[in-house]
Amino acid sequence: MIRAEVEASANPTPGACGLYGRRAFIGDPPLLWRAADLAGVPRHAADELQEAGLLHVGATVVFRHPLVRSATYRLASQSARRRAHRALAEATDPEADPDRRAWHRALAAPGPDEETAAELERSADRAQARGGLAAAAAFRQRALALTADADRRGSRALAAAQAKLAAGEPATARDLLAIARRSALDELQVATLHVVSARLAFALGRGGEAPGRLLKAAELLKPLDPTRAREIYSETLYAALYAGRLAANEEETSQSQQDKFPVTDVFQHIEVADGRVWLLPSGVDTFAGDLPEEEKQVVWAAATAPAADLFNQKVEGVAWRSKPSAYVVAKNDRTVQPDLQRFVAKRMGATTYEVESSHVPMLSNPNLVVDVIRTAANALEEESLVT
Repeated sequence: MIRAEVEASANPTPGACGLYGRRAFIGDPPLLWRAADLAGVPRHAADELQEAGLLHVGATVVFRHPLVRSATYRLASQSARRRAHRALAEATDPEADPDRRAWHRALAAPGPDEETAAELERSADRAQARGGLAAAAAFRQRALALTADADRRGSRALAAAQAKLAAGEPATARDLLAIARRSALDELQVATLHVVSARLAFALGRGGEAPGRLLKAAELLKPLDPTRAREIYSETLYAALYAGRLAANEEETSQSQQDKFPVTDVFQHIEVADGRVWLLPSGVDTFAGDLPEEEKQVVWAAATAPAADLFNQKVEGVAWRSKPSAYVVAKNDRTVQPDLQRFVAKRMGATTYEVESSHVPMLSNPNLVVDVIRTAANALEEESLVT
């Protein structure tokens, strides 16, 4: 409807559509006029849009509605849009606004352009430094699109996947990670790929896959970057605290284990929607009831909603059959039955620690959990020295 209104009321030229439709949401008239002059678009081309009540050019440039801007932009052909972006890039001061200039250059490029891709990477670094995670991710994804060199495509796909995951776009991160996997990566990049893959598994509700991937990354990093390897080993143990709580074997699922014990209180406060299991605000006490109120709210807000079928998934390989294990039993857990925890800890042959805690002993009793991790890590290190 809005597109028809734009076509019928204004009938602007394609060049004006590309230029005004792209620029108006930023609201910078001087830049708009400079770009119009460079693109050869007469300034009076905006008059029809203003007379139709669709556009206002004053101290700022404003469309009546964002959809009007989109419809105007889409009336232009691809080549007209590229010409508009090229003009906007040329009209933008590279010293005062290098990131906007880089973005317009990128959208003006008809194909691979290494110079622009490198410029986008610098823009991504700047955006990330100031906390603009979404902008950094967009810059890196566009840099990848402009990259033809096979080696650079791999590294840029990996960087873009990391950025998209950090920006809260795990589905896009997964697609970018698939590109990186098909590329030639060096050893450090392969290790990084495993780290990103593990974190992505958590984000997509498949936390059981994370510890193994992190462990693989740590082993790859050990000869390359020992400091980073130690950090990933710690993250591996932390991930295992989440993923290994029910310690299923090859034939079991988390759900089949829980079915053998009384249902816990948390299941009265969950909702399954959009393929995920959501903890309702009323259920935070069943999950983290021994934390201060403010911390409970942070836990609830930051909690990952697992995939709805997570508890019916089987895992490949059972590490506790061949690896020394430690287990922290949360005696006041209202999410996983403490007796179920004791059962799996005994079956694992784990060194077991019991603590007065809710489901999150790593938050309510961090010192104890750190000691458990440190003891387990030291035992593994001593074992490796002996063997």
